[in-house]
Amino acid sequence: MKFILPPARAIALSTLLLLLLSACSTRDTTITVRQSDLIDGRYVILSDHTIYDMKTGLQWMRCALGQEWDGRTCAGSATRTRWDEARAQINQLNRQGRSGRNDWRLPDIDELSSLIYCEAEQRWDIPRGESCQQGTEGPTISTRAFPNSHGWRFWSSTPRMVDQFIWTVHFGYGLASANYKDNDARVRPVRDGSDIRIRMRN
Repeated sequence: MKFILPPARAIALSTLLLLLLSACSTRDTTITVRQSDLIDGRYVILSDHTIYDMKTGLQWMRCALGQEWDGRTCAGSATRTRWDEARAQINQLNRQGRSGRNDWRLPDIDELSSLIYCEAEQRWDIPRGESCQQGTEGPTISTRAFPNSHGWRFWSSTPRMVDQFIWTVHFGYGLASANYKDNDARVRPVRDGSDIRIRMRN
């Protein structure tokens, strides 16, 4: 004999299962690392090929969209995409539950700019409107944390005051500048890493 749940009970059970799955996918993660394990004194490599930034509390995809981790580096070339397409790609990423998460997003311009590193000057925290003074084209990002990164332009989520223009960071020069939303740029997804706990040990 088959047992059939009434529709209301079936809906309630389905909702409960979704909530349980969501809770599992957003559970806190505790990682123990040594100071010597940190890249550039701030980045922690996670087992799902993402990076946790201890300075900002953000979790980044180690590879840009279009690249794949092959066990040693980010293989391939990052996909060039328009801004609306970039947001659609991240929505697809969340539907797939990449790295067990469904809250990936485009970084805002301040978050994206926090990745700028002027290697020749050994300098972080470049003010908006300024760029690295190294004289050659990039990449102005930690290539130990984000391997096979080039001097590419990346989208942020921040529109400029002028309509149809979006703030980007050009990692060839370490420069934040506006880009027309129908032009091309690359995508590096980010999420709030508040559910990640880092425990330091000697």
